Amino acid sequence: MQLSLTEQFTLIALNDEKGRFVSDPTYLDNGLAGATLLELGLLNRIDWVDNIVKVKDDSPLGIPILDQSLMAIKKEKPSKISHWIGVLNANAGNIKHVTLKTLRDKGIIEKKEGKVLWIFNYNKYPTKNDQPENKIRERLKDIVLEVKVPDEKDLMLLGLIRVCQLVREAFREKEVRKRARAWYKKQSSDSKVTKAVASTIQELEARCHGGNDGSSNDVNDGSDLNAGTEMH
Repeated sequence: MQLSLTEQFTLIALNDEKGRFVSDPTYLDNGLAGATLLELGLLNRIDWVDNIVKVKDDSPLGIPILDQSLMAIKKEKPSKISHWIGVLNANAGNIKHVTLKTLRDKGIIEKKEGKVLWIFNYNKYPTKNDQPENKIRERLKDIVLEVKVPDEKDLMLLGLIRVCQLVREAFREKEVRKRARAWYKKQSSDSKVTKAVASTIQELEARCHGGNDGSSNDVNDGSDLNAGTEMH
């Protein structure tokens, strides 16, 4: 089953049993914005030139969120990566809603209703079919253990996981998490990521961490974050 970068990021960010996001809303929204922008680049619809995003091919992909984002970029003059992350961040609620729906339509998660204090209703999305997510986790595990060579999409996902403090969630085994931290530190000095991807991840890091330029080797695993909840 083929899953988009945004779908893979969303699965990692969701608690399988509770069906709630484990990432802080600020990190989650920036992550969804970044995933959308990165995926447009991965699918050769946009290009980065000197930190400026430009439309390369405006033909529709048949994926609503990506097509809407592409048209928005096309309508404006070429702007910096930071501008488009901000624009897409403002649309993160819609990106999340549509992505959750596609994952439900694929039978990977299901929608249930929960209550807080027996008063407030909220939607939760526990896992229904864990095989797709397990395959993602195994692939990422093999990469940080240096058993598998990552492709560009893998590097994008791993970058989003680090910036959005999802390392603990993505790598649940203590020893694997330790190896993942070492892998991330190695990437900072020996990166195979293209300049475009690196620039996007750096902009995301600045938004998430209040101006951190991404030069630090420290990897925050997100253990200090509270779970996000979609309230109604």
